[in-house]
Amino acid sequence: MSEGSTAFDNLFPELLIDFLKVLDRSLVICLDDLQSIDEESLQLLADSLEKVGNLLIVCAYRDNEMSGIHPLMLTLSDIRTKGIAVTNTILSSLNEIHIHELVADSFNCQIESIRPLAELVYKKSNGNPFFAIKFLKSLERDGLVKFNPDLESWQCDLSKIKIQSLTNDEIELMALQLQQLPIETQEMLKLAACLGMEFDLSTVGIIARQSEAEVAEILWSALQAGSIVPQQETYNFFPFAAEVAPIERLVAVSYRFSHDRCCQAAYSLIPVAERELFQYQIGELLLHQTLAATGLSTSRNYRDRSLSEPELMAIAALDRSRLFTIVDRLNYGAVKGIAPTLLRQLNTIAIR
Repeated sequence: MSEGSTAFDNLFPELLIDFLKVLDRSLVICLDDLQSIDEESLQLLADSLEKVGNLLIVCAYRDNEMSGIHPLMLTLSDIRTKGIAVTNTILSSLNEIHIHELVADSFNCQIESIRPLAELVYKKSNGNPFFAIKFLKSLERDGLVKFNPDLESWQCDLSKIKIQSLTNDEIELMALQLQQLPIETQEMLKLAACLGMEFDLSTVGIIARQSEAEVAEILWSALQAGSIVPQQETYNFFPFAAEVAPIERLVAVSYRFSHDRCCQAAYSLIPVAERELFQYQIGELLLHQTLAATGLSTSRNYRDRSLSEPELMAIAALDRSRLFTIVDRLNYGAVKGIAPTLLRQLNTIAIR
């Protein structure tokens, strides 16, 4: 990262807060999945609440994934001590009336006309809005709910819907949806999930031993299905890349899974017994690519040797994110006793 870029990153929080201060009306900001918030964003959130008077921030997070010493919990406690109002609301499942309204809104009709279907949706989802929406989408996908253009209305097969199964496990449900995608797309999503919520074509391409353009094309169906989303809008041009611009310029972007449960679902497609070795092999590929790019090594097997001093210097020169991605993957090999010398060398660099 350049010195100018670093200076801007340091200045950005202050600029944003100054901008919020000059607004002449109250502002409401909604933030989701704060159980995964990074320290810089958390500090910005706290500073904004302390310095901007006309601001309300609605935060959503999974409390079952957090403890009392989670950075978010500690920050909220600190905010309270400064006299800033913090209100906690525990969200419960939707009641039957709410589900009926959800179904009626989905089909743009009156509740009475949709009541039999809405009752089934409520029973199947147990009031969980996530499951209710996914169930409705699956009914339309499987042809159990269809729009009749002649009658200008929706029709459904209640007898078949009654026996339609719906898992009560979010990860299992999303895994079933991912399995509707092409096999090659599923395989690519497995690789991406090993890298976490966010990934880029370059890294996935290294792991898959395919070009960035090939990876982008394979992932296109996952984008259309909403399983992953691009971090930059440039991806929208990919299908027409050959006509409007060099493909390399259009696909050099990063992506994220649309939901943390979707990432976990993609990872769950890897057999449990194979995950540790799978992760280690990914780390080995990334390590090889890093060293090969410097001309220091052509070896693909790092299990039976230690890294030379020039190789260690090349690894130490990596940005922290890239370094941790490689080391985290390779550390899975420790469980199986793979390459202890290599792991010791790399972890020593990582903790400096």
